[in-house]
Amino acid sequence: MSELRLPKEAKILDVGCDVGRHSIELAKRGYRVTGIDISRGMLEEARKRAREEDVEVEFIKADATEFKREGKFDAAICLCEGAFSLIGSSDDPVEHDLAILRNVYASLKPGGKFILTALSALSRIKGASNEDIARGTFDPNTMTFFEEIEAPDGTKVPH
Repeated sequence: MSELRLPKEAKILDVGCDVGRHSIELAKRGYRVTGIDISRGMLEEARKRAREEDVEVEFIKADATEFKREGKFDAAICLCEGAFSLIGSSDDPVEHDLAILRNVYASLKPGGKFILTALSALSRIKGASNEDIARGTFDPNTMTFFEEIEAPDGTKVPH
């Protein structure tokens, strides 16, 4: 909050909002928040949590590489990766993240602020264990993790 320095009622976009942790906290503090996420399941949980906390947040199922609202928001956040750097096997990693950045930029009012956090892939690889290799979830030869993710239609797919 000290970085954003926004007046109450400011409009904030939460990119890759997951289950709404940051969106809900910002709404509690008096901000008008829109959270977007590609996962229907995460958004259902976010809506449930917002109701439990008695706050109003607009949650939208959207791909961050496609979502924008021209000049609508005073600030945007993309925390704990959000949608940034989370790519599918057919995505171009540079174009994927540039699309998100372009859409966030277009969604901000002039002078709007953007706070982004992204983890280093190296930290994940450094934390790989022999158990990960034995389970087949990490290949040390290609330095690749294999996980199951939720597709936009809600189905689970290997990644």
